[in-house]
Amino acid sequence: MRSVKPTDASVLVVAEGDTDGARNHTRGHLFEMFIGRLFNAFGYQDPSWRERNVTSNGIELDLKVSHTLSNKPAIIECKAYTSAVKIGPLTQFYGKFSALRRRSPELHAFMVVTPRLTAEANEVFSVAG
Repeated sequence: MRSVKPTDASVLVVAEGDTDGARNHTRGHLFEMFIGRLFNAFGYQDPSWRERNVTSNGIELDLKVSHTLSNKPAIIECKAYTSAVKIGPLTQFYGKFSALRRRSPELHAFMVVTPRLTAEANEVFSVAG
């Protein structure tokens, strides 16, 4: 699996709401639309949800897309958290991707996180690439 190291650019997703849950819900939709547009710009169809969870730490989205030219499938894991993403979600995503790839060898995978990975997760990310 080839990896791309993140730069120092960051994305801040600000949303209105009366409660933390309402803000997380709105923030998740905004982040999803942003990631959908980003992947459209790189030739992917509009994403569809595979799974969506709202947690106390933020939003977790699983999206499914296909490239418009090659029709190769891809999954996108999006985490809009309030703090750096730890190693657990990264390794869980890798496990999920590995299992799905056994059934679909052409499957690609992307993990998009905000604000960024923890130092430990980044170390594993760097070794995996």
